Amino acid sequence: MSRLTEYHFEEQWFVDAPPEDVFPIIRKIADYPGWWSEFLDAQKRNDIDGPGGIVAVHVKASLPYHMYFEIEAVREESPRIAEVRVRGDLIGSMKWTLRPEGSGTRLFFEETVTTGKVLLNLLAPLFKPFFAWNHEIMMKHGEAGLRRLLESRRVGRAETRAAPG
Repeated sequence: MSRLTEYHFEEQWFVDAPPEDVFPIIRKIADYPGWWSEFLDAQKRNDIDGPGGIVAVHVKASLPYHMYFEIEAVREESPRIAEVRVRGDLIGSMKWTLRPEGSGTRLFFEETVTTGKVLLNLLAPLFKPFFAWNHEIMMKHGEAGLRRLLESRRVGRAETRAAPG
C-alpha cells in the first residue's frame, strides 16, 4: 500500500448538547443525509442496529468525484464511542469519541483509510493535498449540520413544553 493513498484525519467539533443527545445522531449513519449535505444517500444493508449493522453510502464533497462505500458498525459504548469499519472507495476505520464539556459535548473524530477508488489512487501523487482539503470542507459542513439539527430539536422541545395543554 502506498503512503500516497493513505489518509489519517483527526477532527474536533463542539456542540451545545449533552452526549446523550448527540450519540444517537452520530451512530445512525442511515440518517446522515438528513443533516450532512455531502451524504447524498445512505441505505441500511441489514436490520442490525449497532455492531454488525451495515450502511451503504454515497458521498460527494466539493471536488468533482463521488465516493461509494459501506460502513459497518464494529463498536459502540453509548454515549461515548462509535467505531466503524469502511470498505469500497474508502477502506479502513472511523471512530467518534464523545466527551462532556460544560453544558455540551466535545466530539473527536478519527479516520484512518486508504482509497479504494482507482482514479484517486492514480491522482494521489499530485492531488493528495486537495483530497485532504475536500475532507476538511466536508467535516465543517457536517459540524454545522449537526449543530442545526440539535438546535431544531432543542427549539422543538421548548415549543412543546410551552404549548398550552
